Amino acid sequence: MNASDWLLKKKKKKKKKKKEEKKKKKKKKKKKKKKKKKKKKKKKKKISKEPQIIQECDLRLPGLLSAQGASGGARTRDRGVPADLRADSLATVPPTPLE
Repeated sequence: MNASDWLLKKKKKKKKKKKEEKKKKKKKKKKKKKKKKKKKKKKKKKISKEPQIIQECDLRLPGLLSAQGASGGARTRDRGVPADLRADSLATVPPTPLE
């Protein structure tokens, strides 16, 4: 091993060390930037729907009100019930006039 080889090795080591130091500095900078970021607050969703008013009906019929789901259509339990007493049609069927 002559002097020129030795010098080349020394230069390579120096370069490697400088590169490692630069990487460390960059990592430190990145870490500092991450610390500065603030978390965004989550907005609470407001419930603006009004509660549904259920009109009075004959509660002796089984599953009258519980059968009415999100779609609002008549379920199988309501099929035997007359149309004017069905839970989903209470608002649409006009009351029969008394003579």
